[in-house]
Amino acid sequence: MKKSENELTFELGQWVTTEDGYGQIIYIRPLYVENYVTDRKNRKNGEFIRRIFICKILCDFKGKIKIKINIYASASKIDKEGAEFVKNIKINQTDEYQKYLVFDDKVDICRQIFLEYKVSDKSSLKTDDLKQKLSDINKKLYPAFTFNEFVLECNMQNFPIKVEDFIPYGQTIKNDEKITLRLDSYLYKVRGKESVFQHVNLFT
Repeated sequence: MKKSENELTFELGQWVTTEDGYGQIIYIRPLYVENYVTDRKNRKNGEFIRRIFICKILCDFKGKIKIKINIYASASKIDKEGAEFVKNIKINQTDEYQKYLVFDDKVDICRQIFLEYKVSDKSSLKTDDLKQKLSDINKKLYPAFTFNEFVLECNMQNFPIKVEDFIPYGQTIKNDEKITLRLDSYLYKVRGKESVFQHVNLFT
């Protein structure tokens, strides 16, 4: 069944059930098909893929407190048992619940896009120069950018790799004939129908 943008009924702060237990939704991020999506499955740019839920978990399915923040591809409304666990913690474990309220460790919540590029002679690449050029581009685009903005800046800075010409999905290339760019999107941020990235790394 085709996913619809209108399926969502959740709100920020709502208590939900996740695969790890019970918690609250702190961010909801929609993902769309973009230029860098290689496994398109006949989908066009701008087509809705799914939503990502970033949730703060209070406890597991047995009511044991396990505070953490994680990402989930799905969530459901909190069930009766879960609601009772949350209520009990609020009333009888107030110190632990206060810790939950102020907990804000989102450092590791980062979406990473890996794009591979074919190079004819990898041994001739000046890796340090390539990394320096990419560092300059990162600084120019700071603090955040879309993939299209990254492509434009690379073209303006004469980056030696045409970043829009990545290896197509399913095509196999030997490791000594390719390099990889990793685009990092902190907290899965989006702008309109485009993902927002904060940094790009090079791997050879």
